[in-house]
Amino acid sequence: MEQKEKKIQVFKTKTEARKLLRECFSPPFILLALIPFEIWKHIMNVVAVVDLKSVVFLSQTCLGFHLLFENLQENDVSIATRFRKKGQIPLAKKSFLKCAINGNDIAMFHLGYIFLIESHAESAGAKWFKKAAEKNNAMGMTYYSRYLKYCVGNIVLSNTWAQKALSTRDPFVIGFCYHYGLGFGVDRDEEKAFKYFEISAKEGNEYGQYRLGDCFGNGTGTEKDRKKAFYWYLKSAEQGNAMSKYILNHLSQCDSILRK
Repeated sequence: MEQKEKKIQVFKTKTEARKLLRECFSPPFILLALIPFEIWKHIMNVVAVVDLKSVVFLSQTCLGFHLLFENLQENDVSIATRFRKKGQIPLAKKSFLKCAINGNDIAMFHLGYIFLIESHAESAGAKWFKKAAEKNNAMGMTYYSRYLKYCVGNIVLSNTWAQKALSTRDPFVIGFCYHYGLGFGVDRDEEKAFKYFEISAKEGNEYGQYRLGDCFGNGTGTEKDRKKAFYWYLKSAEQGNAMSKYILNHLSQCDSILRK
């Protein structure tokens, strides 16, 4: 009886039990959304007295889900997208990187965009935009084309990539090319850019929604309309777009200052 009691460690508080759970495996609890509700409910509502065997069993279960999660991150971009949507950018970046290394062109583009936003420099995301472009990702081609034109000065190569992107007939790509004058024989035309950004936005493209918000906010290609700008920024931000979130935060701060 005494030997059996020695094998069982009793915890007087839930905090102590949870502490052991964290110590049972090194990675942080970044996979909680993937753990079945009933298991996590049981973990977080352990009774006042918990035996070591139960805690270890639960920790091993969590470890199993962690290994599954790590595997999914390498092949499923939706996990990184979920992190990005929730504003967990460091986790999103790590997850996108795993997918990008495995050749996922969507992850490559998003990774480039994150680096671009973080550094406010075109060159920061160029590496990943190029990789995405080489995988025939239309968004990657477009952003890489802009980098080549405005940062490198290679107009011919810029237009070559833009032309390839335009062949996809993606509304956002067309609007982007009209906005920056990318592609052979494509001049800057803000009204046409607005037209295609609007099509893209209504199709649910977060980047099209952000650009449309910009058009209404700045009166680019259309009349200024603060309410419509706010609406499209919000739609874009709800999908995790960092620039739209930043602008909405800035707008709310300006409004609060004006109300004082």
